[in-house]
Amino acid sequence: MSKRLKEMVSYLFWGGLTTLVSWLTFSLFSWLTGRVILSNLLSWLCAVAFAFVTNKQWVFGSTDW
Repeated sequence: MSKRLKEMVSYLFWGGLTTLVSWLTFSLFSWLTGRVILSNLLSWLCAVAFAFVTNKQWVFGSTDW
């Protein structure tokens, strides 16, 4: 498998998991706080952090921080 194809497949896989993280954390924060806007903000932060780490490490293979 070429490097570009491997990156694209990894990006789609981790992107799908990022979506799942967003949905699950939104549900959790909605249940805990009962506030939609706060839950949306917190779930977005969790999803962005998850996407950053996974894309950096497993999609693009970067070792620098």
